[in-house]
Amino acid sequence: MRYGPLHAVPDGLVIGKIGGGGRSRRGEILGDCALLTPEAIVHRRGVEEMRIFGWNQLGSAVLRLPTTDFRFPRLRHVLGVTALGVLGDDAGLVPDDGFLDLRTTEEAYPLRITRHHTGGYWRPIVVSAQRLLDDLIEHPDQREFLADPPRAIEIVAARARRRRR
Repeated sequence: MRYGPLHAVPDGLVIGKIGGGGRSRRGEILGDCALLTPEAIVHRRGVEEMRIFGWNQLGSAVLRLPTTDFRFPRLRHVLGVTALGVLGDDAGLVPDDGFLDLRTTEEAYPLRITRHHTGGYWRPIVVSAQRLLDDLIEHPDQREFLADPPRAIEIVAARARRRRR
């Protein structure tokens, strides 16, 4: 289950790109991402754990992902890729990475997030994902939602739809 930059995986909720085509197996984590579990945020590069941040050591977590007001940014990407493919030009097909900026009481840690497509994510999704991160830091009891990743995505999706109105 995917919603914008969020994926429900058995371990928790992933912010970033996971597989689904090309050389990867479906569900395989590609590139850099942040895995949100009830216990911690885990920075991963593929299947390798780079760093683990316990929720209690975090003061803030800020998503820096490009956004758009266009409701279907993936459609724009597909049309652009198709047009460039017809022209034989592959410039601009690799999206720039986003970041999840984590701050502890002592230091800031910008975690690289591999994105799905060029262009931005629909703004209400990113705002809702940010609100979820804020809630997880400020309200430890809400971290239990991460044990049910599809439910966590449903919460973010409902918030995004409400913001749209």
